[in-house]
This record gives sequence, structure tokens and C-alpha cells, in this order.
Amino acid sequence: MVANAKLMEDLRRRILQAGPAAPALCHIIGLNLIRQGAGRSWPRLRRRVLMVSENFIRKRLQPDDYLMRCEGGFLIVFHPRRAGMAAARAAAISIELNGFYLGDEFLRSLQIRSESRRVDDLDALAGLTVQPPHNGHAANDGPGFSQITPGQISIVYRPVWNAGREAIGAWFCTPRAVLSGKLLYGRDILMGHDDPEAFLELDCAAAEAAAAAFDALMARGRKCAISLPVSYETLAAPAARVQYLSFLRMLPETMRRYAALRISGTPQGAPSSRRQEVFRCVRPYCASLLAHTALDARELERFDGCGIDVFGFTAPKPDAGDGYSPQRLNLARSFAAAAESLGAQTYVSRAPTLAALQQLHEAGASFFSGDLFGPEAPAPAPPGGLPLASLAGEAEPALAGAACNDGKAALDPAPL
Repeated sequence: MVANAKLMEDLRRRILQAGPAAPALCHIIGLNLIRQGAGRSWPRLRRRVLMVSENFIRKRLQPDDYLMRCEGGFLIVFHPRRAGMAAARAAAISIELNGFYLGDEFLRSLQIRSESRRVDDLDALAGLTVQPPHNGHAANDGPGFSQITPGQISIVYRPVWNAGREAIGAWFCTPRAVLSGKLLYGRDILMGHDDPEAFLELDCAAAEAAAAAFDALMARGRKCAISLPVSYETLAAPAARVQYLSFLRMLPETMRRYAALRISGTPQGAPSSRRQEVFRCVRPYCASLLAHTALDARELERFDGCGIDVFGFTAPKPDAGDGYSPQRLNLARSFAAAAESLGAQTYVSRAPTLAALQQLHEAGASFFSGDLFGPEAPAPAPPGGLPLASLAGEAEPALAGAACNDGKAALDPAPL
């Protein structure tokens, strides 16, 4: 059945608007393995498989992605905003769909990862026999990250100060958006959402931007360490996890050697076994693993066995002048001690004042972010020295890329 004229016109418009990125948007999910697995029963099962598969795929797409049946399977045309992650998402959907019908063990025995392919010959789309999904040309309905326009989202980088080296040694990659006149960062952009696909999209957008920024530095012969944000919701949902891991696999190996994953949103009281499953699945794809939690040492006990390298919390507001009361500092000391007992270090985000920074460092924290160390930037920079004296106004800060105070070369980024 040939798709209706309006649908094809919408597709042509999307492809034209995408320009050179158009081939990256179009992917076909094949059903050949499923057909072969069904054998002689395929003619009888074909209609049911198509209906179930369509619904299966649709649930894993965003409302502004197109899904159509075509000869041999399904055609997906992703929104241009997701061009950089389209191949990974298509491959993940194909792997999950084949596993649904045939079983993961059977696929592993065949050494097959995916049955998806990119459509590089866009002219062939004009003659492709397709039909729209049963509920119209949009992939699915409902609220999600895709309702936030691209102009509302930007990716910024916050410098991370290494107290031991007295240097900016890494950068926190952070999504930023202005919604209803309010400036929001990270997972706060999705406040009120519980859809793992929305968190997945935000996390992949940040990782994609960080990969481009890292490549730009590499082209200049430089490197930097970047901490990528990822939400617990993304990794806890099996379908979203498969897609995110597929995206991480596509990151250059060089970048992974300098990348940290910073996981936030772990529910308080989540069982240790569940946390181990979530955190361990991403461990092979990064140089270090961070967990952002509340300032509660008791909560850290549940992370035993998760392989966390650095635990962190957001600095509370000062409650004693520019610093903290003994009671508040005791919480920070207990947190750092609990992290150390698990073989991990401690970071503090949004350090508010120099006095608070010095107190928290004495309490056991090793890494800090906040306006004290410079404004957020549109791109990360190579590591550079930043002595404590310069933070106190007693010396000029070193330029980014200058030798660090401990004598290590600037091209020696350390991922937290």
C-alpha cells in the first residue's frame, strides 16, 4: 500500500530541511531473522508479527519520529534533532525486537547484534512502498522531551576544580533550558516527567554534544576530561538502557578514556541489588563513575558493590556567615568518610563561597564546581592550573592549558 500524499510530502519536507544530515535520519528495521525463525509458519504469522512489531517499535520512538511499514520491515525517519543518535537508537530497537521474538541467547549464538540499516540512497525513498502506522503518521503521543523546542535547550560546561592539583582538571557537561522564564539545569528540565524516554533523550543530547566538543579539541591536538550526565531513570528502564548503551558504544575509544559518567536521581531506599545492576552496566564505557546523591552518609551504604569512584552532593547554603556550622560540617565529614570506606572520593557541586570551599575540603571533599572557578562555558577547555591563592584574590589564575601546579603537563586530563 502506498502511503498517503500528505505523509510523503511531510517526509520530503523533513529530508529537504535536514540537508546533509538527511541520510542519518532514515533507517530500516528488517524482519528477515524473525521471518526465518518462523519458517513455514510465516504466512500465517506475518500479519500478527507486523502488528505487534509496529506497536513495539512505536513505543520506543518520540512523537515527532515517523514510522512506516515497508517491504521487509519498517522505515523510521527520525527528527533532525536526533540525527547524531539515530543509528544507535535504530540498532538498539532492532536488537530488542529480534530478542523479543527469538530470544537473546539465540541471537548471541548467531553473533548478530542488529538488523537495522541506514538508507543512504534517499532517492529510493520516493519509490519505496510504505504505509503509515495505524494511528497516523506520528510515532506516538504523549508528553516528552521532544515537546521542548531545540532553541530552548543548550549544553554548557562547568569547570571542576581538583583541590589536590589546584587545577581545573575536568568539566561537568550540563543541559540548560529556559522554561517559562526560569533557568533550569540537568534533570530539573524534566521536572514532573517520569517517562524514561524523555530522560534518555536529554542524556543522549548531552553525550552527543560532549563528543563533538571532545572531537574539536582533539583536532587541535588537545584533550580534556568531561563528565557526562545520565539519569537513573534512563538506566533503570530496560528499553532506554539498551538505547543509551548503544549510544555509548559509538563514542570514540579515546574519549571514553577521559569520560566520567555522573548518575543522578537514584531513589532513596532503592535496593543495593538494583543499584548494582544499574551502575555496573555502564562501567565498561567510562574511565570513572560518579553518583550524585543527597548529603546523607547513610544512603551511601546502599552503593556498596556498585563500583563508584566519586560520590557527590550539592553544597547547601551557608548557615554561619560565609561558611557552615559545626553540625553541617559533621554531615559533610560523615559523607566523605562513608565514601572513603567504599574506596571512593567526594565532590561538591555549586560551592557557594571560598570559606565554604575551604571547610568542605578540610572535611574530605576533593573536587568542586561552582561560580568560584569561572563561568559556565559553551565548550570545555584543556586542563589548566588554578591555585587556591588566585581564588582568594592573592594571585593571578593560570591560563587554561598552562602547566598544573603539581608539575604535570596540561595535556594530562584526569577524569575525576
